[in-house]
Amino acid sequence: MEQSDKFKSLSALGEKWYNYNSCLISLATLFYLARTDSTKLANSCSIREDLLFCLQKEYGDKYSPEELKDAATYITKYIDKNHMDEPTYQLLKSQFFQLYTQRFEMFNDNLKRVNFFTELQAELLKEHAEFFIESRLTGVFTSYVAGGITEDSNAKSRSVMVLDNYNPYAEYTLQFENNCKVDVFKVADKEKRFHFSLDSYAEKLCRSLVYNLTNPITATTFPALEDKSFSGGFSFLNIYPQGIAEWFNRAVNHYQALSKSVKGRFVMFVHNSVTYLSQSEATTFRKRIINEGHLKAVVNLPKFFTRQVPFPMCAMVFDTTSIYGEVSFLDLSGKDCLDSVLSDRQHNVLNENAATELKEVLAGEKTGHSVFLDAMKLNDDQCLFDPSCYVAGPEHEESVDYIEKGELKLENIAQIYRAQVCSAADPDVVKNTEIVHELNLNDVPQTGVMSDVQKEIRVSSDDSRAKRSRLQKGDIVLSIKGTIGKVGYFNDDRTDVIAGQCFAVIRTLNEERYPQSLIFCQLKSYDMQRYLKMKTTGDKIKVLQSKILKQLPMYKSSKNLREEADKMVSKLLELDRQRLEIKRAVEQSTSFRIEDDSFKETN
Repeated sequence: MEQSDKFKSLSALGEKWYNYNSCLISLATLFYLARTDSTKLANSCSIREDLLFCLQKEYGDKYSPEELKDAATYITKYIDKNHMDEPTYQLLKSQFFQLYTQRFEMFNDNLKRVNFFTELQAELLKEHAEFFIESRLTGVFTSYVAGGITEDSNAKSRSVMVLDNYNPYAEYTLQFENNCKVDVFKVADKEKRFHFSLDSYAEKLCRSLVYNLTNPITATTFPALEDKSFSGGFSFLNIYPQGIAEWFNRAVNHYQALSKSVKGRFVMFVHNSVTYLSQSEATTFRKRIINEGHLKAVVNLPKFFTRQVPFPMCAMVFDTTSIYGEVSFLDLSGKDCLDSVLSDRQHNVLNENAATELKEVLAGEKTGHSVFLDAMKLNDDQCLFDPSCYVAGPEHEESVDYIEKGELKLENIAQIYRAQVCSAADPDVVKNTEIVHELNLNDVPQTGVMSDVQKEIRVSSDDSRAKRSRLQKGDIVLSIKGTIGKVGYFNDDRTDVIAGQCFAVIRTLNEERYPQSLIFCQLKSYDMQRYLKMKTTGDKIKVLQSKILKQLPMYKSSKNLREEADKMVSKLLELDRQRLEIKRAVEQSTSFRIEDDSFKETN
């Protein structure tokens, strides 16, 4: 049964919640009633009465009746005031009771219950689906972490640190399936703010009422964790929309905390960009990991591994008690790794074969989607950890087969210029100089549209290399050195922008027959990106050879392809225009200043 049909009667309620905490608390309360006293689902008690019943039953031996009443009142006031009225809760309750009577048998099975909870929440909220379940891989990782805790471990440290964990099923398996002592921490800037925020109430209630997890969540800071000691660790960072720099900084901070506090195995789930960012800070961080020698494996995960979160993720596996000469890279992002029955457009679930491969890789065995590389050979200029750079699985081969069906070569439809190194010119030595703007990798955003190149360099006006590398509006650039495959569309009227030495400049021979938009879309496509990685050479510095670049297979132009490409590029150009407007507005707001005349009275 499709999810939309399964919860058809509830779908209209989704607009009632403007904050996901309200929905989480309401659902957690109903699930707890269904598990402990289902008769209460049939009555018309208010959200406060139902919530208080759950709190008393779950926390009655830890808190006084007055404290529990205060907690129920606080949460209910917040929900009533800002997000959901009582009639909405009663409607949700009655419809939930109908679902419960149809599917009551699942409430005796924890995994089925929490899966149902996640699906129901996703239907109600559309954009927020906390506490996703990817049970197969989660179970493999937690078993690996628990397997590193030996009987002779110090009794005080025989616990697993769960740090900023977005996946409570991991905590569940560590505690109930692997019999680990679990200490749960959340990094917070102020402890008081954490304990009195609705976020903390929502998370605690859902962990307790849905998962039976009663370990307290301790607010902490990174320095406070340095003096603690654990035998294992698990961290699943929430990959909410934010800048890549923020994703990277959080990964660095959590790695430092785990590597210092854990004397054993730990797993970190992070945004995939951590494995390939070319900035010096990112490269230095990866080199540090290699030099410390505790990295055992890096596992690439598909987009939507977390329900409704389209960002790619990876899991990094460490063991601080071992020094590894080889690092395992496992790429599970391909379609052949997905469970075709359980996966949908908003959540990719890995199949049994993928879970088996992960077990084998962690046991030191090679599989079809993995490769083992010498750790010291990774320690080159880029020090890339992205498994897709090294693993050529079945999907890579499919991409190669698809791309090689192209009947044209890139050199047949476009001029290709390799950008040259332009030396800086000293105006005191060279007579004729000029300032130009140099395009580098950081100027190519995820959309590919470039219109805001900032870096200035002074070059000789007679430098033929600078003249050859100048960009025209509509030019396409492709990175062919270091980081391979970044594709940019130059959308700028300036004539003083030159391409950096890592780029090739691509300019169509005939805009009408084979427009730039069609070349851009093909180069940026998923299959072409995989094809480029297969054709990359070089140990220390990755390079796409000029011969390979010129021979890139391209599909014949057709009216349908041209129209499709034009639509795609038009959307990207509009997004870039909006981005520039926002940037200008921000710049204007920061330049606001009150002049002395502003204080004078006016009639």
